Amino acid sequence: MAKTEKKSETNDLVKRVQSLSKEVNGTIAAIHEYNTTEHKVFKEIYRPKKQVLRPTGKKDDKGNDITETKIEEVVRIGLPMQQLIVKRRAAFMNVGKMTLKATPKDDKEQKLLNMVNKCREDNKMAFKSTEIAKRMMSELQVAQLWFSEEVESSYWADDAPNSRFRMRMKILSPVLGDKLLPVFDNNGNLIYFGRQFKTTDPETAKETDNLDIYTKDGFWHFEMDGGKVSDGVFTGYSYGKIPIIYYSQDKPEWHDVQPAIERLETAISNLGDTNDYNGSPILVATGKIKGFATKGERGKTFEIENGGDLKYVNWDNAPQSVKMEIDLLIDFIYTCTQTPNISFKEMQGLGRLSGVAFDRVFLDAHLAAQDKLSGTYGECIQREINFLKSACVAINSELKRAEQMSISPEFSLFRINDDSETADFWMKVNGGAKLVSQKTSIKRAGFVDDAEVEMKEIEVEKEKETKSP
Repeated sequence: MAKTEKKSETNDLVKRVQSLSKEVNGTIAAIHEYNTTEHKVFKEIYRPKKQVLRPTGKKDDKGNDITETKIEEVVRIGLPMQQLIVKRRAAFMNVGKMTLKATPKDDKEQKLLNMVNKCREDNKMAFKSTEIAKRMMSELQVAQLWFSEEVESSYWADDAPNSRFRMRMKILSPVLGDKLLPVFDNNGNLIYFGRQFKTTDPETAKETDNLDIYTKDGFWHFEMDGGKVSDGVFTGYSYGKIPIIYYSQDKPEWHDVQPAIERLETAISNLGDTNDYNGSPILVATGKIKGFATKGERGKTFEIENGGDLKYVNWDNAPQSVKMEIDLLIDFIYTCTQTPNISFKEMQGLGRLSGVAFDRVFLDAHLAAQDKLSGTYGECIQREINFLKSACVAINSELKRAEQMSISPEFSLFRINDDSETADFWMKVNGGAKLVSQKTSIKRAGFVDDAEVEMKEIEVEKEKETKSP
């Protein structure tokens, strides 16, 4: 009887997650728009092939050429504008350079900070954070799944000498084959998280549908066969939090300019079709030609009867309007998405600019990146840090009191560094009015990794200079 009740409870959990999970509308459409080969310009339903009349080489009884209808392929040019917008937004967010800001008050807090930093470093978060940002902005949803695994006892050194576990992270997203099923309460807190995915048995090649449901106490694993759900297998953990950091946004970065991108691809493709028909010169004869030049002959001569003439057809109305439309569309796409046009063609005309001048050039891109960091992405990074604090305390329970320490992310937007300008600035700040200390100047200038070590080296050099004759 108890087993029946447990089965009923797990079935209710599965139904609850499947029915209450918040779906992100537009994920599939966003993925197709992000993939250049899936653009409408490549689909015949949106850009059909052309029907043209071709002579068969035969004539009817009246001597007229007999023609037949042929289907010809058209030019199809897809542009990866969506990918470019996302890549540049992620680059200006510069999340790979994020650092943790904290002020440890004692040895335990310092150990906890060391462990959180080690978790992020060993999971290569400097690189994976950029991937997560790109997936959030293109797929509309992505998640981090954190889990523990056994490790040698010396892994944590003095920070957790008795622990044999470390934290690992896996990225989940629709493109990677995961169906994400988050369930929130009325206050917006994540109370359940479902992950639906497929696995394949390497020996039998049998494919299995799986469903994992995460709670704050542990996760349930189910296998599904059609409408049937297997008995759940429960695995507990002691984090006290759901080990999922879920990122989502309502619309992709290029949503407002998607029609402009589609029009740009159509305009360029149409121009390609026009060039195919009109790119080669067309020679029109008036009157009767009595003799033709040989193919490849230099100084070609044509013999024409009196009153005849030969002229090349010139396109009096050159496609200036087409060029203007293409240029305007490109400008609108960049401007409306706050994406800088930093192609070689555009940048070579700027000349030699200082770092501050480039900051002004990239002001719009910086505003867009900061808006993203101040929104969902930044909030999720803070959740990641809070979870890692709990996980590290679970690994080393002696640090429980240190969990109250405040650790926050510190972002620095991408900018073009001007070393001479930076050095001059911090020298001025450190001298004159003495606004900051020498240690702060060395640290903020960014030329060295450890300001304290560098200050000691400077003192050693000063002593050597004083002692030297």
